[in-house]
Amino acid sequence: MFRNGCPDVLTAERQLKHEQTQKRSTEKALKREQAKNSALDKHIEVLTEQLAALCRARYSRSSEQLDRHIYQLELMLEDLSASASEQRSTETSTAARADAEEEQTKKPVARQTLPESLPRDTHTHDVTQRCDDCGQPLVAFGEDVSEQLKYVPAHSK
Repeated sequence: MFRNGCPDVLTAERQLKHEQTQKRSTEKALKREQAKNSALDKHIEVLTEQLAALCRARYSRSSEQLDRHIYQLELMLEDLSASASEQRSTETSTAARADAEEEQTKKPVARQTLPESLPRDTHTHDVTQRCDDCGQPLVAFGEDVSEQLKYVPAHSK
């Protein structure tokens, strides 16, 4: 029933196959990340060339328009450089950021109470009625309290 007659050999074969599949998946992920990084590097290189060309043309006729364009390209280049360096970081930092974002989304938003100077209307429902089926008096079993701000536009007479 066992190949090579020993259960330890089967266990070792299974571990070897498992390690090989993990290695293949890690290599695929590495190739994907390398492709992303090379695409970002190419985009950064193109933007750097555009920036250099704009800087050379800075003292031409429409230099004021070019200054704004140069500034925008510099900002975009900084953002892309920062994102490229972030992608090269380890997966642990990504997991830590995901945990931090998850904690931020869990925090409930506390509403402020309305000022005491605003007028309030109280609505109370009458429980002195009787049940339609058995004729017993109705009993209050709970209370709901809510505040709503109602906007009434000004009017003239």
